[in-house]
Amino acid sequence: MKRKEKPKVHLSFPKDGKVQPKGFEDVSVNDPVTVVLKGTVKSAEDNAEEWNPGKSMTVHITSCEIMGREKGPVSVDEAIKAAGRKV
Repeated sequence: MKRKEKPKVHLSFPKDGKVQPKGFEDVSVNDPVTVVLKGTVKSAEDNAEEWNPGKSMTVHITSCEIMGREKGPVSVDEAIKAAGRKV
């Protein structure tokens, strides 16, 4: 049986790069987020090949904003975990 791969994206922002992601410090693994990218499409493909079907694109990023869950009341456990991530 062929395993279906989930859609995914990997974003990389070099420390000395012109574009730095706003909101990166407020999220951690398994947090639901909304990522807003602005840029220019450099390639777009609709691959119909049997061994690798699907769509892909390359975008040169000009800005990035990461929004985590809505800010609001949090539990003591959540606050302690959040504080630990920032230390």
